[in-house]
Amino acid sequence: MNTPTTPFKNIEVLSFDWDGVITRHGEILKQQAWDSLAASESTKFKKMLAQKRHDFSSGGGSRYDILRHTFEALGLSSLKLAKKVLEYAARYQSEVMKLMVSDVRPDAKDLLSKWQLSYALYVNSSTAEDWLRLAAGDLGLKGFFKKIYGYPAFGARRNKADVLRLIMKAEGITDPKKILHIGDSENDYKAATTIGCSFVGVANEDNGWKESGVSFPLVPDLWSLSKLI
Repeated sequence: MNTPTTPFKNIEVLSFDWDGVITRHGEILKQQAWDSLAASESTKFKKMLAQKRHDFSSGGGSRYDILRHTFEALGLSSLKLAKKVLEYAARYQSEVMKLMVSDVRPDAKDLLSKWQLSYALYVNSSTAEDWLRLAAGDLGLKGFFKKIYGYPAFGARRNKADVLRLIMKAEGITDPKKILHIGDSENDYKAATTIGCSFVGVANEDNGWKESGVSFPLVPDLWSLSKLI
């Protein structure tokens, strides 16, 4: 596994993806929640939901977008659409939370508490922002982060590179290398390189980075990250 020859220096901000970083699993956990949500639904619903999840798989939408487009494709009337989307989004959120209670990395709270003393901590995720804030609160992690950025339900759309720019502005940072982004996807790496931030990848079964010979530093978990900063 790739590791830097020396720890990162002069880091002021830690930016964390959520799924697969703060939690141990990303897409696997979400897939289980979607499967549970769709378990009692028709085959047509299951196929359309799978299609819309694929359409938004690059982080271009939230669970609301996925469900809205699913129900629209199934011909649900506009009068019933908003209520149905909110109902199913809440059910999906409930399923994810059940799974996440045991999926959050066991050392996350202790490590974030320690890092908070030396760094400004942010969440930078493509998961729905309102859900992230609820989840972080329920798990007792919200207070460690200066701000939690996810995919906004309303307002201007943004990607992870946009969020890194917002963090730089908020912290008054002109050198992007003072921000270390920690993620488990190509989108995370692309965002960091776009801005010029430092980057560490978290290897997991979803991304297969252990075997792929990537060029950036890799760690297997958050505890290992503590050795580099």
